Amino acid sequence: MVHYIRFLKTPRVEYRSSKSISVMALITITNDLGDSFLLSDAKLTSCLLTADRAGKVLFKQEVRWHKGSRELSIGLTAHISQSTPLLRLHVFHDKASGLIPSILSALSAPFKPVHQTRAAALVERELSLPDLSSLKIWEETGESIAKHIWYRLAYIRTSLLVDFGRDASLGCVLCFQDICSAKSRMPLLKEVLQGEASGQINVLELGAGCGIVGIALAHYFPDCMVHLTDLVEAQDILLKNLDEATPAANSSLWFQILDWNVDSGGTSLERDVDLVIISDCIYNSDTCSDLVRTLCQVSLISPQCRILVAAKRRHDSEDVFFDLMRHSQMRILEKDTIVLPHETSDLGVQPPEVELYLYGLAETG
Repeated sequence: MVHYIRFLKTPRVEYRSSKSISVMALITITNDLGDSFLLSDAKLTSCLLTADRAGKVLFKQEVRWHKGSRELSIGLTAHISQSTPLLRLHVFHDKASGLIPSILSALSAPFKPVHQTRAAALVERELSLPDLSSLKIWEETGESIAKHIWYRLAYIRTSLLVDFGRDASLGCVLCFQDICSAKSRMPLLKEVLQGEASGQINVLELGAGCGIVGIALAHYFPDCMVHLTDLVEAQDILLKNLDEATPAANSSLWFQILDWNVDSGGTSLERDVDLVIISDCIYNSDTCSDLVRTLCQVSLISPQCRILVAAKRRHDSEDVFFDLMRHSQMRILEKDTIVLPHETSDLGVQPPEVELYLYGLAETG
């Protein structure tokens, strides 16, 4: 499975003199839910960088994650001048390669080189795309990751994190890449996104989280108007990511607060849609009926629309969503599986997979 380097304690300036600086941080490496740790040794590199566009490396050192670890302290001391600008700490796996590596790196928020200053509880992820561009996404991080719960269970108001650490979201990114490289096994989805008659594509994403799926879609495909929706808890980080996104020609991104339980059938959904996307939104059986009702409402307004569902199966409770869809007017038009990058030590009976389903109204299928 994919693992994520996360800051339990973001970088903090422990010491600063006229010529040097000492920075400390605490990291962990977990799966997407934060409920299991990397079970193998890993060679990491930590770099102290300037936070400007040049990203000059001020100090670099090797650190090692050992099998059985739950956290790892990082300490760096570098020589800097009085005029040194903002700094960032980058921690990455030495063997990282491909669009989505098996261990995703972490780049801290910028912080001032001032004694006892700590970086904000944010981390930036970067995916290197085949066209030599990159997809950069901010997410929340911090000590509460140790008590991490899936943030869309936000009806329970506890300490929550909004992150893109959801394997199904990465599966969507790989799916979009396959379509662009003519490797897709989902011709109907390809027709929606690249068909000759498609023209402008109107996309609605439900439960967008930090926005990685919608942002990736707008990055890969021109002429896409992507409407991302989620609860108010996701607003700050999502707007930050939209502000820094680089959509393709004639593509655009915008966000709206949407609660399926409250807004299902409301005016916020009364617009034509070609494609609806939901990624890792079916784990909570208590909200599935609201989600399916929302999907049905969208399909009544836009009978031609397709619905892309991405899920990494973990619990039998996720069957509730598929049962509800089966008893609605929705039908599966095509499906596929995406195998995720993984460390060999993580393999069980099967490699980790993301399931993709494309739904449509029965009479349009």
